[in-house]
Amino acid sequence: MNEELIIKISSEFDPGKPLPLNDRRYVECSLERGSDRLFERMANTVRRTKENTCQLLSGHRGCGKTTELYRLQRGLSFIEPRQFVVYCEATRYIHLNAVEYTDVLLMMTQQLWQDTQGKGIELNPDIFESIFAGVESLFKRLTLKGAEIEVGWEDFLKGKLSAEFKDNTDIRHQIRSYLRDHTPNFLEATNELIRLAKAQLKDSGYDGLTIIVDNLDRVPLDKIAGTNRDTHQALFLDAGGYLSSLDCDVIYTIPPTLYSRHASRLKDLYGSHPQMLPMIPIAKHSGDKDGSGIAKLVETIARRMHEAVPTRTKEFDAGQVIEHLCQTGVLDSQETVNRLCMASGGHLRRLMTLMSSICTDISDLPITREAVEYAIRQERDLFIHIVSEPEQRDILRKVAETKMITDDENTSMLLDNFAVLGYYDKDIGPWYDINPVIRETQQFKA
Repeated sequence: MNEELIIKISSEFDPGKPLPLNDRRYVECSLERGSDRLFERMANTVRRTKENTCQLLSGHRGCGKTTELYRLQRGLSFIEPRQFVVYCEATRYIHLNAVEYTDVLLMMTQQLWQDTQGKGIELNPDIFESIFAGVESLFKRLTLKGAEIEVGWEDFLKGKLSAEFKDNTDIRHQIRSYLRDHTPNFLEATNELIRLAKAQLKDSGYDGLTIIVDNLDRVPLDKIAGTNRDTHQALFLDAGGYLSSLDCDVIYTIPPTLYSRHASRLKDLYGSHPQMLPMIPIAKHSGDKDGSGIAKLVETIARRMHEAVPTRTKEFDAGQVIEHLCQTGVLDSQETVNRLCMASGGHLRRLMTLMSSICTDISDLPITREAVEYAIRQERDLFIHIVSEPEQRDILRKVAETKMITDDENTSMLLDNFAVLGYYDKDIGPWYDINPVIRETQQFKA
């Protein structure tokens, strides 16, 4: 009996699955984050600006951006004046450890083509035929399920070979090189496709077209050999002129390291202030515990546990759910839940990962403090190599003391790998602290 229940609980805390729309497990925590009305403002920017807009959304991987973008997509799609929203999941099309701006533009073109086709809108810009004439022979070398097939550029745009193109390094490199050499024509062809789509969407009752490009915040931070540039600068700064030149409204997700180091430059390139979705605070800037933020994390656990172990209460109440779980032997205490929330640092995916790890480790219910401590130690050990290096340990101590970060490569790496987490205070602005599990390492305490 308990084995089945543990499996149910584990499935509710899958760290790799953003919450779909109208999911009962969703917790509204924008006020506690300091990001209240952030996505309302982003929607207003699209609706109330006559010119095309290009907005940037930052935040740590797994902090909840995708879930919030789903909600933004729904709002733009159904609230008048309606937008036709194309949602691009970059990981579907692109290997993010080797991505260029041509990959992003091509992905957007493919997704726009497929989404408009789904609405019965036929797009056939003649300019694309000439653009793809130079690479159409490459498409014919792609294989589908191990068999070579004849495929043209229209089939490619329709997504027939998205996976094969993504996984074929040689052909991907050749197509990328060709498009890079023909960027002005490729960009114009993309904009012609957008304009054709907008004209037909207007007839279908849409006021405009918005493309959301998600998961680009996952692009790893690496130095580019032989240059003084890194992968984030190359994609978002050096190619910013291309990414911001589309004839529609666009929203990109970007890495937090880029936001922290180049916010001013990004504003100049893209025409709007980059926005950040912060962590849910477990502590205030002063160091005192943040009761409101912790309560939201407790509610997050309670809502997911409630799906696996429903109570008979008419209205959801996080406190009553946790109490019921303790009384029925699913949890051992409220203190265990609080400990779990504090260790997550307010990072939702880390909270999911910790719970998933606990469900893998325990042999029976209840979930005990001992099981939570073991999961936290496992998490802590991931950072041992970082705090073992004196230079990085010094940086972490300075961040812990000042709640600020500096613009240097080592600090960026610490932000990129979750050793440093970003928060927001309306009076102070962005502020930073070290991952709470790092504070518990012997190396940091020494």
